[in-house]
Amino acid sequence: METKHVFVVVVVVAVGILLGIPLLAGLAKKGQNGESVQGDAQAQSKQNGACERMSISELRKAAEQGDAEAQFKLGEVYMQGKEIPRNDAEFVKWWRKAAEQGHPAAQTGLYFHFSFGSPEDRAEGGKWLDKALAQGFPDAQFQAAITDLMRDGDAVGAFNWLAKAAEQGHFCSMGLLGAFYAEGKAVEKDTKKAHMWASRCLEYGEGRDDAWGGKGKAKEILDLVTREMKPEEISEAQKLAREWKPKE
Repeated sequence: METKHVFVVVVVVAVGILLGIPLLAGLAKKGQNGESVQGDAQAQSKQNGACERMSISELRKAAEQGDAEAQFKLGEVYMQGKEIPRNDAEFVKWWRKAAEQGHPAAQTGLYFHFSFGSPEDRAEGGKWLDKALAQGFPDAQFQAAITDLMRDGDAVGAFNWLAKAAEQGHFCSMGLLGAFYAEGKAVEKDTKKAHMWASRCLEYGEGRDDAWGGKGKAKEILDLVTREMKPEEISEAQKLAREWKPKE
């Protein structure tokens, strides 16, 4: 795809104005870490776990030896500034090294970081986002959706990206997708699908950080559409939710 996603300003008031969707108000506040789709899922899970158990010195050693996940995690440590002082230059350096190896979370993180910089920074961020999108990374798809909403007012484009991410189990995308179906924006209104996606969002988001407010929106969606639906329609929506499985 073309490098079009060059900046995002996650201000949900503007999102609500662009779409006229009350359910979107207050949804987007800050970044969310989603599921990595880099490589084999089980191998990636083991690698993530190994890095989580490493000390900073061990993480640095692995990163210096070229381990992409360790590079991403070390950059994250520098970005968070909890265990060591925050250092923007260091976290960008390590995320860029990981991104250059095809790490989609690092690519998406660089996009978000550079979104608020100079035109040159935003252009570089857009290139990294395109690389993550080419891998089908759900967090990148979510960011692309927000960018389409905020920059272009492109509800159709946003809906398409959200649908891709939601199908992979990205719970915040599920909540926002449910809002689209509930309001009939960029897609024909479908209360059963709105109910289904809101239900999926709450299940997949259980016990997880709700940085974007997706679970709160999902609860509002369920309350709204349930009042409009007949009992048999609710039963059908619940059946759809039970039968739905994320794409591998």
